[in-house]
Amino acid sequence: MKIETLAYPRATIVGNPSGGYHGRTISFTFNDFKVKVSVEKSTKFEIVLSETEVKTFENLDVFIHQIAMKGLQSICPLWISATLKRFYTLCEIESLKIPIKTFRIYMNSTIPANCGFGDESAYIVAFCRTLMRFWGIRIPDPLLAKFVREIEMEELGKYGGTQGGGAQVYNCLLYANFDEEIMWTQGYAAYIPLSVDDLPAIFIAYPEHPSILNPNFYEDFFIRYENGEREIIGAIDKWANLTTDFRTAMFAQDFEWMVELFNDNWAIRRKYLPTSDDDIRRIELMHSMGVGAKLIGQGGAIIGLYEGEATIEAIEQVLKLEGMKVLVPTKMQLAEA
Repeated sequence: MKIETLAYPRATIVGNPSGGYHGRTISFTFNDFKVKVSVEKSTKFEIVLSETEVKTFENLDVFIHQIAMKGLQSICPLWISATLKRFYTLCEIESLKIPIKTFRIYMNSTIPANCGFGDESAYIVAFCRTLMRFWGIRIPDPLLAKFVREIEMEELGKYGGTQGGGAQVYNCLLYANFDEEIMWTQGYAAYIPLSVDDLPAIFIAYPEHPSILNPNFYEDFFIRYENGEREIIGAIDKWANLTTDFRTAMFAQDFEWMVELFNDNWAIRRKYLPTSDDDIRRIELMHSMGVGAKLIGQGGAIIGLYEGEATIEAIEQVLKLEGMKVLVPTKMQLAEA
């Protein structure tokens, strides 16, 4: 028996990074790239990292014991150890029997790394869905999104930007409200799938040679948030309100309002998060062309709103000189999940 599951990259359109701080976001998945995780029965527990590197253990219990003794990063990539540990623990807490503890895991990805497309989140989502199918365990989408978020924040130590995993669980354009009262009451965000047909034309641009991401990128912002700084709380409120307004503008098909909100999102982000001179120059180039544009995350990738074929051709020409690849993403509807 072999189980294969796919997951896709995501981009947050508006609201980021407020999703990590009880704000609101709108994100979507696109299937121009993908992650595939496969599991099949074996006589031992094996993690196939490449054609020449396979980690082998007597069974899953032995693996869990070793990472408990030596640490999550001691054996294989952190996201693998973290996902297996949390899934194993979940089964223990919920008294769910793991029927098969000897199996082989394969994985591969075509998602460009270090671009803010949630490649690690995609791996975790695909891995969780594969294990669910392999072991016959069902986790509803809202709880799975919460589970992925907890892995990223509590095991991987990510301070923010984890809100996009919800879109990868639902596999669609997704409005997410992380309001503190909602999170406290039900334990997870309020997720509302939207129709991509309401979106304007979108482009994504990403560096041909991205740099390594800084794992502490959001640390200063997080500390200031935890300290209750009014300025930071105010910024989060602005991002959250921008998201609600953008949703309204989407339904009204008001392109100029959407562009204005997009650019406002960028202005707040630039004020409070580290931003390189290259990032600023590229965004300002887009704004000078009448294009709504902002950064997706910390990897230098840009998401933008545009109108007309002539505009996207001009965008491609300008950003090619900046060492960027331009993509008009294939946005996914909920039915494609």
